[in-house]
Amino acid sequence: PRGFLEAIHPEDRDSALANQVRLRRGESVEGRYRVIRPDGTIRHVEDHAVVVADPLTGRRRGIGLAADVTERRAVEERLQLATEAAGMGIFDVDLGTGSISWDARLRGLWGLGPEETVTDAAFVAGIHPEDRGLMREAVARALDPAGDGLYRAEYRLVGRDGGAGRWIAAAGQVHFCGGRAVRLVGTVRDITARKRAEAAVAESEARFRTLANTLPALIFVADGEHGNTWVNDRFPQFAGLPAEQLLGQGWAAALHPEERETVRAAAWASWNAGRPFEQQMRFRRADGAWRWHLVRGTP
Repeated sequence: PRGFLEAIHPEDRDSALANQVRLRRGESVEGRYRVIRPDGTIRHVEDHAVVVADPLTGRRRGIGLAADVTERRAVEERLQLATEAAGMGIFDVDLGTGSISWDARLRGLWGLGPEETVTDAAFVAGIHPEDRGLMREAVARALDPAGDGLYRAEYRLVGRDGGAGRWIAAAGQVHFCGGRAVRLVGTVRDITARKRAEAAVAESEARFRTLANTLPALIFVADGEHGNTWVNDRFPQFAGLPAEQLLGQGWAAALHPEERETVRAAAWASWNAGRPFEQQMRFRRADGAWRWHLVRGTP
């Protein structure tokens, strides 16, 4: 029969031999290596061994456990590929011991080197001070045994290197045992581009509304399903109605009764066809007078 080292993949024999030497010195060891089976297939093995002494004779011997983790290794590799493709980082927190494990991408966002120990203090220090309270609230909700254990949070980073000024979204699941939170596993995704796009849209909308509120015209924003979603300040002033009443389909209250159905039908047809809308119609002014307007809109 083949010896132990013969069965191990040549590239892994040095580390396996080093573990054997450490075991003989009385140290506990753990390792991962590949085993080449007689049929030539390769299996991934994870082992743990300790040295114990016979209480009567004092003779020492090694006791260990070797487990075939080939399928688990394949799943881990597929997960790693998927998270890399999606730009995600992975974290794993042992809530009993406080041990925190981060992958390389997560360490990069926080500016931590591959050999640095990840601590709760380092994690919190990397988050923008204004967002730390939101993060703690999200963690507290996830750790509540009465909840679903889901962890969701978005916050800014102040990392030592490339993470500074970036936004991330964290998502995870707390695992419970006997009503006690024991583990938190999840992912972190860089959402800086999305946040910048949202800020740009918000700024653009703010400029549009500022301009629209200075013009002497009735200006509205609408969608095809719900009607008006916004009106400028001039619209309620002209109609003598609260702005809230002019939202949705409420704006039709200011439209002449004879034109309501035709205007609605024309607007709906324009929306569905994706073409500009233009029509003359009468709106009731605050003093009750009907005034003709040329209304234009673009889907």
